[in-house]
Amino acid sequence: MGTVANAVPIDHYVAFLTRVLDEEERWAREASRTSLRDTRVDVTRVDGTSDGEHWTWECNRCDATVVPDPVEDEFLECPACGSYSVSLRSVEGYVHRSPYSDDSELPLPSFLIHTAEEVPPPFGGYLLRQSPARVLARIDAARRIVKMYDAISCGHDDEALGMLADVIETLVVVGCAEEWRDAPESSE
Repeated sequence: MGTVANAVPIDHYVAFLTRVLDEEERWAREASRTSLRDTRVDVTRVDGTSDGEHWTWECNRCDATVVPDPVEDEFLECPACGSYSVSLRSVEGYVHRSPYSDDSELPLPSFLIHTAEEVPPPFGGYLLRQSPARVLARIDAARRIVKMYDAISCGHDDEALGMLADVIETLVVVGCAEEWRDAPESSE
C-alpha cells in the first residue's frame, strides 16, 4: 500500500479506521439493545431486523412526535399539547411477553430517556442524529470506501487509488481527529 501526502502509510490509516469503525459498530448495536434488558420480559423486535434503532422524541402526555428546531425553539415542545415533557424512544416496536400481564403480545418502543423536561433543541436534535441506525449507515459507507481501496490497490489505477487514499485520510484525520492524535499509528 502507498502513502498519502503527509507520509503516513495508508495501511496505518486503514487499520486505525477499521478499529474505530468496529468500536462504533459495537456501541451502536449495543445501544439498540440496552434499554430492553429486563430479564423478566422476553423482548423481540417486531420487524425482525438488526440494522440499529431509529430514535424519535415524543410527548409524554399525548405521544405526538416532537421535532427539534435548533433555531426557533427554546425547548423541545409538543406541537399538539404544548408540553415540555418528552422522552427519547425507538421508532421500532418490540413485542413484550411478560409473566406479569395478560397481554400476550404488546408492541412497544424502547425508552432511552424516559422523561426529560426543558431539553434544548440543539441537544435533542443531536441525539437523534446519533441513533444507532444512522451511525451504522455511516459505518457501512466508510467500510465500502475501504473495500474499494483494497480492490483498486490490487490493480494499477494509480489515480483512483490516490483519490481513495485521500478520502480514507480525510475520514481518519477529520472524522476521527481526537482518536487519531492519540493513536500509535499517527506518530510512526
